[in-house]
Amino acid sequence: MLIHEWRAGVKKEAKATYKPQLLLAAAAYYYANGNFTGIPVKYPRASISKNMDWINAMNYDYYGKWTRNDTGSHAALLDLTGNLSTCYGLKSWIKAGVPRRKLTWSPSYGYRSSGRRHTVLKFSEIENHNLANKAAVTHDAASVSTYSVAGSTWIGYDDIVIYVWIRDL
Repeated sequence: MLIHEWRAGVKKEAKATYKPQLLLAAAAYYYANGNFTGIPVKYPRASISKNMDWINAMNYDYYGKWTRNDTGSHAALLDLTGNLSTCYGLKSWIKAGVPRRKLTWSPSYGYRSSGRRHTVLKFSEIENHNLANKAAVTHDAASVSTYSVAGSTWIGYDDIVIYVWIRDL
């Protein structure tokens, strides 16, 4: 109901001001039938499909310093051992009735792990780090993810290979 009212308000405002309608977008859990920390998530999927312009499925942060295995791919396209993946998440939203054209996805950053130190890097910083440190870049075909290693520093991130896979989902 709230999303429907939001859309109606946007239409009304655009008509009154003679300006284009605002785009309605929201970030949502990575899969449509989410269960965050044991609490089931119920999204109003029909209303989302009808009234939202975009849904950003938060397909990232699967792994990090908060998990036992902090060097796993934080935004892997595939997960061969479960459903913790971008592919699973996006397909669940499509299966729930959200049109593909309304789904967006991120990230364009990565996590750097070096011993006990963890930092977040923008994609441009990752590229600069890889060049400056002659990092070995690996495209993991099993998870469809990318990581680089230079000395004791490991960085997991998405690159153009991942974007091509997502496009073809």
